[in-house]
Amino acid sequence: MRRLRQGGGREGSRIGGDDGRLRGDRQDRLSAVARGAGPYGGAGDGLPHAAPFRFLDRVTALDGRGGSAEKLVTADDPLMGAGGGGYALARLMAIEALAQLAGLAAAAGAEDRSEGDGAYLAGLDSVRFGAPLRAGDLLRLDVAVEARLGPVVRASGRASVRGETVLRADLVMALGGPATAGGGR
Repeated sequence: MRRLRQGGGREGSRIGGDDGRLRGDRQDRLSAVARGAGPYGGAGDGLPHAAPFRFLDRVTALDGRGGSAEKLVTADDPLMGAGGGGYALARLMAIEALAQLAGLAAAAGAEDRSEGDGAYLAGLDSVRFGAPLRAGDLLRLDVAVEARLGPVVRASGRASVRGETVLRADLVMALGGPATAGGGR
């Protein structure tokens, strides 16, 4: 795996820095988890996604009222693209990471177990973006379930890097399979 320093050149194994970015061995381990080579904190196993479309590296808290997770943005992530003078994670992929966490939280709080089989993103509102994400950033995701009406859950989410908000959104999740969510079979 190629390691990047801020200047973009290769370097040997090095861990951490004052800027909050992860490098070297720790990035290698977390990148392997992002590719599906390790655990997702247990709770993330409820996701229907597989690598490379599974954007939660570690779920740090989860219950029916909300959750927290982390995603390490890596240079070798297949969803990275050039932008802003360097690597920038596509903003829609950051929304997907937030939606995956909201889906886990929504399913964790489902009263009807048939609704707890999964959650699907049904809508977005009030989406606000901040600074772009760059390789080495540790994206912290937080969602709070605000309302439930049958199989429909409304949640608010925030993504941040080093305490700075990079994304805010309100999400609507539909619980259960396509028939429950209104899609029919």
